[in-house]
Amino acid sequence: MVLTSLGDLIDRLEDQACGPAVIGHGPRGAEVWSRGELASRVRALARGLRRGGLSEGEVVGLLAPNRPQWVLAFLAIVSAGGIALPFTEQITAPELKRILRHSGCRRICTTRPFVPILEGLTGSTGPGPEEVPSAPTLIRLDDDRDGADAGPNHWRRLLDDTPAVLPAIEPDQLAVLAYTSGTTGTPKGVPLSHANLTANINSLLRERLAGPDDRALLPLPLHHAYPLTVGLLTGLASGAAVVLPSGISGPEISHALADCRCTIMVGVPRLYEAMVNGIESRVNGRGGAIRGGYRRLLALSIALRRRFGWRLGRRLFWPLHRRVGPELRLLASGGAKLEPEIAWKLEGLGWEVLTGYGLTETAPILTFNPPGRARLDSAGLPVEGVELRFEPQAEAEPESASERPNEEPARNQPAGEIQARGPNVFRGYWRNPEATRDAFTADGFFRTGDLGQLDADGYLHIVGRSKELIVLAGGKKVFPEEVEAVYADSPLIHELAVLEQSGRLVGLVLPELEALRAGGEEELRRRLRAEIEERSRRLPSWQRLSDFAIVKEALSRTQIGKLRRHELGSLFERAKAGAGAPAAPPELSARDRALLDSAELGEVWRWLQERFAPRAISLDSSPQLDLGLDSFDWMSLTMELGERFGAQ
Repeated sequence: MVLTSLGDLIDRLEDQACGPAVIGHGPRGAEVWSRGELASRVRALARGLRRGGLSEGEVVGLLAPNRPQWVLAFLAIVSAGGIALPFTEQITAPELKRILRHSGCRRICTTRPFVPILEGLTGSTGPGPEEVPSAPTLIRLDDDRDGADAGPNHWRRLLDDTPAVLPAIEPDQLAVLAYTSGTTGTPKGVPLSHANLTANINSLLRERLAGPDDRALLPLPLHHAYPLTVGLLTGLASGAAVVLPSGISGPEISHALADCRCTIMVGVPRLYEAMVNGIESRVNGRGGAIRGGYRRLLALSIALRRRFGWRLGRRLFWPLHRRVGPELRLLASGGAKLEPEIAWKLEGLGWEVLTGYGLTETAPILTFNPPGRARLDSAGLPVEGVELRFEPQAEAEPESASERPNEEPARNQPAGEIQARGPNVFRGYWRNPEATRDAFTADGFFRTGDLGQLDADGYLHIVGRSKELIVLAGGKKVFPEEVEAVYADSPLIHELAVLEQSGRLVGLVLPELEALRAGGEEELRRRLRAEIEERSRRLPSWQRLSDFAIVKEALSRTQIGKLRRHELGSLFERAKAGAGAPAAPPELSARDRALLDSAELGEVWRWLQERFAPRAISLDSSPQLDLGLDSFDWMSLTMELGERFGAQ
């Protein structure tokens, strides 16, 4: 059955009532909701929301962790005719207030940790002259069995089991309102209809990627269109069970993979890079013979996979599969580009890797590498119903070395801005006609802002970006000017430019003249480091700098004052190379020395020093600025610590 709305998805859950639908994995075990249980609760909560005053087309916020209750609330909102507005758990109060005001949202489903933030919001949260000067109404999703401590708006108390009829859902009705991340200015809301979402779901269902025997691990925040559509909604529609781990640390993912017998994992490139790095770090610590054997076997497995299509890695590396996830077979990657080198290593190790390309505005998939026909150096083939064309860019910025494909494909047309039209493409930004006009051509094609071209066989190759938007390896999107404004508003910083290096956000800093004159180089770096760390607290984690380099001359700009961003990468590398040797770590106190010399921690500390060599680490090292660790690096590190030392 082809889905025309998410209402059809609820019907499908009812038709296959016995199997598991959502599994919330946590330290105390798994919380399993069957498909029939989920469907009946969705219907009952949708009726309760309608009884509580929710009207068709009303925007309802969703600020909660990935748990079965999140899935329940999302499906209930859209079943009741509402528009779900998912928030990131890392949202700041000012950004939250801006989005509430712009969207008109006055009702939010949430959990206990977010209640103080939401109840503390003041000022108007409605649009235009009808602004409402009050905090939004909260619907609690905490798993309190009777809802006793959450008041009348706990989800269990809102369940309405009467036979009241819910409104019919039309395909063109809006289902989701997703906001682009930002720190200043007018937020850009992306409304997606039921038809937009189901176009992508139906395309993936035709590929038969999953079925009732599968369990798909989803360690990504559901407020993103990629995990929402590809992981959750397609997973449920295919009959698979969706597994939600309690977090993204190594032990949390590893335990969920093993305990729930996951066959599929839906992730982003940083997750898979951390996975490969963790495997290779473990191999590198086992001695030369094992290192050499691993590399030879992997090279052989990759060669046979590429030449004949044979997938021998599962047999060659069976101890690895037994440890990582005995039944894991498929790795889906999206949100950003997965480097072909990483993808081929995973293929050589015995997993099937599938990648694609798209944007939130396209719900989100435009192209996809289908099973059996995947070309891992490309972004795949257009999904059914999607039409692509390419607008030549006369003065496009040169691509960086990191964006060039490893293998040059045969191409039959010049690169240009990728423009798309299809049933999954949104109709325009929420209450922003100017941005909508800029985003579409006169004949209705959406301007992606990415540069690409098709090869002779119709596969898409991304060669750069025509916009200044930065897409990090974890899939997070960053508007550099907005982040620059937060950091540059410092008495120590005269000028600051944000760029992406190896999938992370870094900065070039020109200090104020007085700061340059006062003290030496190391003192200046110390002061800037403290200033950047302090200002980082004002930003969501993905918008924080993981490293910076100091320059002593003004950054290059065009005649109209815009940064020449294509020059920043080489300038950053030169500035880092000329920074000199790092300062020696501070002397340890007697108490700290005794701690690190202890039997419990001494071996771990020595290993950490080797792990981060040649950087000299100390107990005062900043994970963010000194070591450049993001959340997925922490996942890799915790996996290694757990395997080597049993430290959880």
